[in-house]
Amino acid sequence: DADALYEEEKCAFGPFACLCCCCNVTKYIFTHMQMPSFSLMPQIYSVWPGKMSMKECFDSQRSQGSMTKWILRVLGWLLLWIGLN
Repeated sequence: DADALYEEEKCAFGPFACLCCCCNVTKYIFTHMQMPSFSLMPQIYSVWPGKMSMKECFDSQRSQGSMTKWILRVLGWLLLWIGLN
């Protein structure tokens, strides 16, 4: 369900929730934009060496995604700061 995915992924924590408004709008668009031949829903296209359980694969994806998300957020804020100075 697109609404459940959006609620799970949106950034809404404490006093900084207003700073993530653009991120939340983008997440909403990516989770709700559906067409018959085009979908923006997240997909997993990864390969792991050896034998792993499904839970281990999802945990690996989740940690990698979380790290990537925070690196891109920090990089984005750094570029905004540089651009405004």
